[in-house]
Amino acid sequence: MVRDKVKENVNAQPTRHVRAGKEKQRDHDQVAEEVDEDEEWEEEEEQQEEVVINVLMVGDPRVGKTALLRSLVGDELQEEYQPTTEVLSYQHTISLTPTLHLHFNLIEAPSVSLTPELLSRCPVILFLFDLTRKSTLNSIKTWYRRCRPPKEERRRSARLSHRSNGVEAGARSGAEERPEGRGTGVLHLLVGTKYDVWAAGKPSQAERERWLDLVRQFSQAMLAPVLFTSSSTTAAAATEPEGGWEAHPSNIFRVMISKLFDVQCTIPECTDLQRPIILYEGLER
Repeated sequence: MVRDKVKENVNAQPTRHVRAGKEKQRDHDQVAEEVDEDEEWEEEEEQQEEVVINVLMVGDPRVGKTALLRSLVGDELQEEYQPTTEVLSYQHTISLTPTLHLHFNLIEAPSVSLTPELLSRCPVILFLFDLTRKSTLNSIKTWYRRCRPPKEERRRSARLSHRSNGVEAGARSGAEERPEGRGTGVLHLLVGTKYDVWAAGKPSQAERERWLDLVRQFSQAMLAPVLFTSSSTTAAAATEPEGGWEAHPSNIFRVMISKLFDVQCTIPECTDLQRPIILYEGLER
């Protein structure tokens, strides 16, 4: 099963088959038998596991959806704001082993394009809000309602979740079965953008505490992990202890993999009010 393979390999390095050295003298039959075994093993090793996961990004205008999308796939950021008028789709691949590949299909869609068909194909939704504009967090309520499937689909999803208590990763790219959630069958993540801009304004301790209280409330209501991010955080800075690794957008992938495949997250939570917030514990579905 794909989920089992992810669990085995998410925290491990890829392994290779190692064969002990052959003795110098062997008869022809023994050598031929070993050659056949090697060929069978190599054929099995070359079989590729490909998992496609559609990830939808929603939020108010100017919250930084396109900037985050480009940052997640390593594209250059745009200097000027340009409203999204059509569906954008980028793919980012994470290879857990030489034969196990997760393809994240990242989708940004304008409000008018949030059709039931599109929503039914996305097992993950990122709800983005701008840390410099508190009103964009309040708008998450509206976006959450818009992204909920019809009542009949919610009931069907709840029945599937009750029966299976989770689904195979290979089905997560479609609409037939999706991860268990609070009445929606979809994994939600709350992503606070522009952390660098917000932190540069030197918010007071009281302001930081208010933000933490607010996002905790939304997180518990939606059963959604929370990450504060900055699209301008470079990969180099993210590797430094004081370089703001908590704000790096790649953390979104780590939390998604953890929740989708029920494996331990490879990054710790961060509740230090002087650092970017990361919350994902205690949100069992």
